[in-house]
Amino acid sequence: MTQGYVIGLAEVALGASVATLYVAGWTPLVEAWPHIKPAHAWLNLIGFVSLVIATTMVHFFPTVVGARISRRRSTRITVVGLAAGAPLVALGFALASDAVARVGAISVATGAAGLAVYAWRTWQPRAHWTTDPDWHRFAIGGLVSAIAWFEVGIAVATARVLAFGADPAAWRVDAVTGPLIVGWIALTIVASATHLIPAVGPGHPTAHARQRHILGRASTLRLATINVGVAVLSVGLPFQLGQLTAAGIVGVAIGLAATAVLLGVAVRIGVR
Repeated sequence: MTQGYVIGLAEVALGASVATLYVAGWTPLVEAWPHIKPAHAWLNLIGFVSLVIATTMVHFFPTVVGARISRRRSTRITVVGLAAGAPLVALGFALASDAVARVGAISVATGAAGLAVYAWRTWQPRAHWTTDPDWHRFAIGGLVSAIAWFEVGIAVATARVLAFGADPAAWRVDAVTGPLIVGWIALTIVASATHLIPAVGPGHPTAHARQRHILGRASTLRLATINVGVAVLSVGLPFQLGQLTAAGIVGVAIGLAATAVLLGVAVRIGVR
């Protein structure tokens, strides 16, 4: 976990440096921006955000589902695959090297597969919670859904690199907005907050019980709304289907907004 976090920080520092030089108008970078832009995206979205979340899942996912936290071979595959693969893809774009970009894409895909294996092996011996089923359903279902969308998003991103190489056409933000940005990142955030606020947030046991009850309201409906919205958005946005895109945005917005309201109420209860 420490290795994953340190490498993630290094990659976001590199990505931020690239963006700063571009904004400052450094001529060599501006002229090469068509190739640097996808490299910058890979460093930040995959090399930093996704690596940090995936590394956190090694500890957090077993906690939420009720299983032992264990170090498995799949955890090392996850961290090493993502940590090494993202900068390789970025380097491939920067150097216009198809071979380097494709090797990096294979490494990232392997890391994503490692997370799926880890989640599956953690899920099998889990305990079964006997209280607050609705609260657990949203927290657990949200994390499981987020990992599933991560696999979809990485499959799309790496498949494009394998198909197009280091060509700038290999990176399309609209192709990964649904599965990676909304399904992976946003869903992980709301599911994690749902678990953490009553677990480690302010308040006494009675307040935490009220929080769990509130955060479990319409859990299945909210999960379904968000996931259907992500699925529709993931199809509509890359294929430029306006009605599908709009429907996906509405579904995601309703599900996330409802969850945000419940999280706000829960926080207020704890603070008071």
